[in-house]
Amino acid sequence: MERVVPITVPTEEIDQRNGGCGVIFENKLYVWGGNTTDVHILKPVEDSDSSSNSDNDDSDKEDIDVNLPVPVPVSLPRSNDENHPFDVLDLTTNKWFRQSTSGEYPTLGLGSSLSVHHPSRTIILFSGFKDLQFDNEVYKVSPDREWVWEKVEVMPEVKPRERYQTGVIIHKDRMCVFGGVGRASREIGNPPKPQDLGARYLAYVEDEIERDYGWTSEYLEFDINTSEWEAPLDENAFRPDPLGSHAFSKFDSHRAVLFGGNGSALVYSNTCYIFDFDSREWSGPYKPDDPEEPWPIATRFSTLTSLVDPENVWQEMCGQIVQPRMVLLWGKSSKLHISPETWLLEFNFDNPNPLVWKKLKIGVEPRSWHIAKAVYSNKTTSCELVIFGGNVYKYPITDMFQRENVANLTILHFGGP
Repeated sequence: MERVVPITVPTEEIDQRNGGCGVIFENKLYVWGGNTTDVHILKPVEDSDSSSNSDNDDSDKEDIDVNLPVPVPVSLPRSNDENHPFDVLDLTTNKWFRQSTSGEYPTLGLGSSLSVHHPSRTIILFSGFKDLQFDNEVYKVSPDREWVWEKVEVMPEVKPRERYQTGVIIHKDRMCVFGGVGRASREIGNPPKPQDLGARYLAYVEDEIERDYGWTSEYLEFDINTSEWEAPLDENAFRPDPLGSHAFSKFDSHRAVLFGGNGSALVYSNTCYIFDFDSREWSGPYKPDDPEEPWPIATRFSTLTSLVDPENVWQEMCGQIVQPRMVLLWGKSSKLHISPETWLLEFNFDNPNPLVWKKLKIGVEPRSWHIAKAVYSNKTTSCELVIFGGNVYKYPITDMFQRENVANLTILHFGGP
């Protein structure tokens, strides 16, 4: 039975945000990008002729509060911040600070993917979105290089398409990328190599008009040592449907689960797939065999995180073999609603459908497009799950809603079984 203990960490000096990305590195949470909100005060407009024009009778006009606070979305990092900092939480003290960076830093920070390559002590960022622009660049930064960002130079003919909301996992010395939302293939013309030739593309359709961006089922790998992209899957190999805003996370040393996401504007998914990085094969799709079978509802912008270090799964620890366990948190379940559901995921590989879902109660406000990263114990199977940012929806009146960013960071302590 899981024991979940929530701890709240104030974030008064840190930008509240959704759509940011984060990693755990040397017992600290590093956060980059996302969307925040600044509040501007609406100022009155002076009419120099209003006092002399007796024909203008404003007595019947509705009074307007010209000092009304107006929320204005702002993309992070802020363009006027010369230090381009990470927001960093020291998990030994639960205190925030800002780590300044320099160099050729990423500017498109919404829906990016942030990963750590531990052998080289390097943080890697891929993709992003801002002002109707998508990104396909790879950036690196490391404390060993004085926090100077480097945009990795790769041959232009082998770059993947611009995208965001993709799934990214570091496996050994490779950054593995699946799916995302980005420019449609027809805009580029002849697809550059090595594109995933067996991938499918689904264009976004609005008001019966096909737009120039959409979803992809591409699977690509970036070699961290040589800075080269590769499309390793056979053209006829099985792949999931085109997806973006899905959850994609390792559960043991060589396999990962993909959950949910969406492959059109309003159609969300609760289908699962498993990818084996060693054999480079997808299995699935996995769906409930019975309508009464416990299974999460369809969402996008959920997080799926392993509760035990994937590298320790199937190893002996504390006198027992470590079993894979993951936690699925919330997500967007429709255009105007956040899913309140949290789930524990376990595995039974004796069954054709190996996924075993169990509902979990954690007592934390649901959200979507948040960050959830685990800190693992070296001695036990317990872990701490660090949750930051995301959207919550408020309904002050019946026919309207407000979207707000979450104010506090929460740490969940999961006791081992």
